[in-house]
Amino acid sequence: MTESAFPDDGACPPLLARALATGAPVAVAAAVRQERLLVPVVKAPAGSLPEDEADSCGTGDAMASVTFVAGDGRRAVLAFSSLDALHDWDADARPL
Repeated sequence: MTESAFPDDGACPPLLARALATGAPVAVAAAVRQERLLVPVVKAPAGSLPEDEADSCGTGDAMASVTFVAGDGRRAVLAFSSLDALHDWDADARPL
């Protein structure tokens, strides 16, 4: 087995963990700019995605990222600091 050029055990990066522990928005924002977050992708029900985003194999299975839309139309992407946190949210979600 070859080693990855980007090894990652799925744990929360130490800098991000320290920033999250402080609860200080400025520290968290600075850490997020320097560390990775995991964006979940989940199985999308057949027919729930526009045709151009659906599985081209015709199985009806597709994966989709999770987004939220605020009442004023602003969009946000869900992201997690660790694989454990992502799987606590949805055990079937996969990291991106």
